[in-house]
Amino acid sequence: MIMAIVFDCFGVLAGKSYWDVYKAGGGDSVKDEEFITSMVDKANRGQVTQELFSSVMADRLGMSMAEYRALLTREEAANTELLAYIRKELKPKYKLAVLSNAAAGVVARKIPAEEYALFDVVIESATTPYAKPDREIFELVASKLGVTFDEMIFIDDLEQYVVPASQMGIHAIRYTGVDAMKHKLGSLLT
Repeated sequence: MIMAIVFDCFGVLAGKSYWDVYKAGGGDSVKDEEFITSMVDKANRGQVTQELFSSVMADRLGMSMAEYRALLTREEAANTELLAYIRKELKPKYKLAVLSNAAAGVVARKIPAEEYALFDVVIESATTPYAKPDREIFELVASKLGVTFDEMIFIDDLEQYVVPASQMGIHAIRYTGVDAMKHKLGSLLT
């Protein structure tokens, strides 16, 4: 029986993946793949501050910090349609969590306070020694929610996190849009 639903932040609850943001800023994500992967991993694991990450990325994209912050604001807006669905349909029935490879405090800055309050647990990887797809970070969210892997659903836009979660026994959905997610959730929640 499903007791909890866990959402990724970027690409699901807010905006797009960092790869999309980088492209929108004029960057070449193919040419810069190794650089982006390294910087994102360091930020996700708390090895660089969010300020340093932003400074390095703005510099790489040839932007001022003001231009970079404007890019993030534009590309990482909250998914209001999904958040409304969560409020109306899921919050009354399930425990909810956010599990994001992100720096400390980023999720609260991307999701309006009223919607942020919908979530019983918020885990940002930089506040732990782990990052998705580490088993330990999934164990941490399950523990904080008081559920087992087979009692939760994990929703993420990146297959590189959905597939390992599924292999651990978690019901996992790759997010491609609100309507598709509702359909997939419907089959798991009946």
